[in-house]
Amino acid sequence: MNTAYELASDAHKGHVAMQIAVLVKDFQSSLEAKKWFEIGTTHLGNDFGWPWIISGSNLVSLGEFEAAITCFETALNGNHEEKDEAYFNLGLVYRALERYELASICFEKAIQITPNYDDAINALDGMRHIGETLKSTLKLKSIAGQVH
Repeated sequence: MNTAYELASDAHKGHVAMQIAVLVKDFQSSLEAKKWFEIGTTHLGNDFGWPWIISGSNLVSLGEFEAAITCFETALNGNHEEKDEAYFNLGLVYRALERYELASICFEKAIQITPNYDDAINALDGMRHIGETLKSTLKLKSIAGQVH
C-alpha cells in the first residue's frame, strides 16, 4: 500500500490515501485506517466533502466524537454537493453526545438541502420524541430502584 501511495503523483496522493484508508478500515482496523484518512484529507483539503465525511465516520467508530465533529464541520466549509451527508452525520454525533437540540438542527439542515432524505427525516422524527422517551426511561429507572 505504501508503494501505491509513493508512486502516485502529487495530484493523486490524496485520492490514493483515501482508497488505502477505506481498504485498511475494511480489512484491518479503523485505528490503522486513521493514519491514511489523515493523510488523504491533508492532501485533498476541503475541496471535497466526502473525504472528511468518511474520515469523520471512521473517527466515530473509534469513539473520537469531537474529532469527528471537526471533520464534519470541515466538510461543511467546502464547495461541494455532500453537505446533506455532512449535516446528517454531524447530527448523529450530536445525538450520541446527547446534544439533542444541535442534532435536530443538523437533521433539519440536511432535509432542507435534500427534502427526500429518508435517513435524516427518520432521525429528526426520532428527535421529536426523545423527550418522551427520556421521561419514560427515568420513570422506569425510578420504579426499578424502588423494587430493589
